[in-house]
Amino acid sequence: MNEANFFKKEMIKEKKSNIALALDSSPHNLSDKEKEQAVYSAYLGIKKAFEKAGGEHYEDVNGIYEKFRNDDLIIRRENLERLSNAILEQQDLEIKFHNNTKQEYPNCTQWDPYAYDRAIRTAFLEGFERSNDGIAVCVGFRKGQDLKVNDLNPKFKEVGNIRRDTIRSASGEVHPEDIRFVVMQLPVKFFPEEALTDKEHDRVHDTSNGTSKKSMHVFRGFVFNE
Repeated sequence: MNEANFFKKEMIKEKKSNIALALDSSPHNLSDKEKEQAVYSAYLGIKKAFEKAGGEHYEDVNGIYEKFRNDDLIIRRENLERLSNAILEQQDLEIKFHNNTKQEYPNCTQWDPYAYDRAIRTAFLEGFERSNDGIAVCVGFRKGQDLKVNDLNPKFKEVGNIRRDTIRSASGEVHPEDIRFVVMQLPVKFFPEEALTDKEHDRVHDTSNGTSKKSMHVFRGFVFNE
């Protein structure tokens, strides 16, 4: 093995070890303080790995949304381990329907330059992938030539009063170079207060809106392949 390949393998090993720590950090059967430490440690491990892979970290994810406001992107809630393989090892991210069925169903959303918050929010709600520490992850990517994206029958979009007009059905492969951003959703109740931004701190302590801290989340993001 030549020197360049050796160092490349060592870098991948170190970056994946940070992700492994995140995946192993489960808050189940822990005290509240231990849960906070587990989730925050998981976040720091992911942050370190993604930054070493070239990701630009954002505390305010609105900056990411504005950066890609006019891009034609697909948003999907994704498994953290699968996503880390795509980013750290430059592996294609395969999207297929469960049990290899050809029956299409909602598994992503279409980026909307006029309502990008709804596309993100719907992706987090629609997806089922969640790491065992309560961290949910969404990825935004371009439609490459090996990815098929279809609109869906209106019956999928008409569910109560929830607006689901951005949902789509995707299958195929997402190439690593097509990934544009990653957004992480973390429970505020497991996030140390000193790590919150000023806006987040004010929101957590604002009792006027009646929102419980237990239902709040912190969002952090990364931009790739600019």
